[in-house]
Amino acid sequence: MKLIPADTKICPSCGKTFTCTGDADCWCESVRINKKELLILMNKYQDCICSDCLGQYAEGDDVSGAGIDEKVKQMFAKLSRLIEVDFGSDYWLPLGLFAEQMFDFDILVAPLVNSDWNQGKSALRVSAGMAMGIPVVASPFGEQKQIIRHGANGFLATNEQEWYLYLKSLIENDDLRQEIGKRARETSEKELSLSNSSKNLSLIIRSL
Repeated sequence: MKLIPADTKICPSCGKTFTCTGDADCWCESVRINKKELLILMNKYQDCICSDCLGQYAEGDDVSGAGIDEKVKQMFAKLSRLIEVDFGSDYWLPLGLFAEQMFDFDILVAPLVNSDWNQGKSALRVSAGMAMGIPVVASPFGEQKQIIRHGANGFLATNEQEWYLYLKSLIENDDLRQEIGKRARETSEKELSLSNSSKNLSLIIRSL
């Protein structure tokens, strides 16, 4: 039996072998694919595909707005007539560009619908924003309610009125925005950092 190296995979589309490191340095991180095509890939394949096959789904000549939910555009239709509204990228962003895209954020919002799925959801985007000192307003579901201490290092909004109130307060008060961002960063350093998380994991393993 021929052994296949750990970083070598068999393409589920064409059967060809290819290299995949499975991390942020993998070749696929440089391939730009809009969200519509990405969903097709996720539903069609359970594992990575080779560069030739992935290239068939890569950015084409006209992908404008492909990843934007039209309902979201309609929500901001009136505002869009007054100012430019940035709906974000149309493409799946490589991990290396994630922080760069977030760098200009004044406030990070993380709304979630109350569902069984979201109650078990991680707080990845919230913790990333907090690590960058960005004040956060989020729904109190999943891990978000575990790391955000309401009014201290962020805000938890449960209804439309609260979302309006907390966003309005942060938008209109520069000092509050900076203070919440500072505390969010402190929480990230003390509780969410790699060094702290590794220590907690070590304690858990040793207690087994």
